[in-house]
Amino acid sequence: MKHLFLIGLTTLLLFAKADRSFELTKLGDPTSGHTLLIFGGIHGNEPGGYFAPAVLAQFYKIQKGALWVVPDINQEAITRFWRGMHGDMNRKFAILERSDRDAPTVKKIKKLIKNKDVDLILNLHDGHGYYRKRYKNGTFNPNAWGQSCVIDQTCLEDSNATFADLNDVAEKVSKKLNNGLLQDHHYFNVKNTKTKRHDKAMQLSLTYYAINQGKPAFAIETSKNLTKTSEKVFYQLRAIEAFMDIMDIKFTRSFEFSKKGVEEILKDLGTLKVNNAFELNLSDIRPILYFMPLKQIRNYFEFSHPLANIIWKKDHYEIYIGHKRISSFYKDAFPVSTNLKEVQIMLNDEVSTVKLASTVDVNGTFAIKLPKEYRVNIIGFKDPKYNNENGVAVSLDKMQSRYAIDTKRRKYRVEVYKDGVFYGMMIINFKS
Repeated sequence: MKHLFLIGLTTLLLFAKADRSFELTKLGDPTSGHTLLIFGGIHGNEPGGYFAPAVLAQFYKIQKGALWVVPDINQEAITRFWRGMHGDMNRKFAILERSDRDAPTVKKIKKLIKNKDVDLILNLHDGHGYYRKRYKNGTFNPNAWGQSCVIDQTCLEDSNATFADLNDVAEKVSKKLNNGLLQDHHYFNVKNTKTKRHDKAMQLSLTYYAINQGKPAFAIETSKNLTKTSEKVFYQLRAIEAFMDIMDIKFTRSFEFSKKGVEEILKDLGTLKVNNAFELNLSDIRPILYFMPLKQIRNYFEFSHPLANIIWKKDHYEIYIGHKRISSFYKDAFPVSTNLKEVQIMLNDEVSTVKLASTVDVNGTFAIKLPKEYRVNIIGFKDPKYNNENGVAVSLDKMQSRYAIDTKRRKYRVEVYKDGVFYGMMIINFKS
């Protein structure tokens, strides 16, 4: 879960200009085998490089060894879809001024790299073109980076690391990737930048810093010429699984691993819980929601998606997953109480007790049953004779579809108030 506690509008404006500290997801047990550390999102305009590790963090389980994942190193740059907010973060691992805005993040990355449990490191990117050892044209040439497994040198010097032969590991990974391409021209090559002697820019990079700490490190570059994010993520995940196979890290995943399976899993945007008073499914949420009951200050947001972010923009909140804006919330400010945990609901002729901050499927009619001092506001209920829907039976045909919160126009807000205080919200999902 990603937790964002936003104290007020002033703080929100500051957060919109400064990186929040990234979160590390640890899967598996380092004592049971090797540990693979993965960094994603160091460049905010390379979505394959951050959506792939987000999928790992959400949908993979490790049975032997360990997988440590940071999907969102450069959080604000990801939200804005910029390479970097304060220059290229991947060129700050040799010399960095204390005043540099990226300094805390780079320091935290270095500490993780040097962790004694880490056996191998991946830095994920999308690169232009398709790397080829010989020049073919402006897209396929030695200066391109896409579809390559990048190493800084052939092997680690004076190292007894298990995976010190970088070229051998990279060749094995590329071979695995090239057995099952979506198109023939997508094949991978090993790109050796020969950093120490030939590439001053790469001498400042994350991977070169890592190998100088005695840690095997690689960059995986899927091509920016791939038009779909799902295709980039497909190849990134295949590369990561190839590394895990080489490291004897055993894993399972909770989705079908195919081009279509990856496309479907990327549509799962997770949930957002707000002030512990209500929870929304972000996968089908409408792009704008008005009069959202929120506190004036000190709002608490809990996302299930590791790439989630929320930003205040003048008069509304914007919800992001990675660089994609999912929805905008225009708030209606209320004091909030979470003392009312459950409510009675009549579904057709049966009465049940359900959590207030939940989604309830309805076939037919529903009615909320609460003590008379509570006011129930069913957003979109169109009968003008009611100003309190407490105890009122409601069906889909009595709802105004423009008030639905989902794109299919089946989900509606049921809000509970007492004495001007917001007590929580239930989502009604009409199945029929």
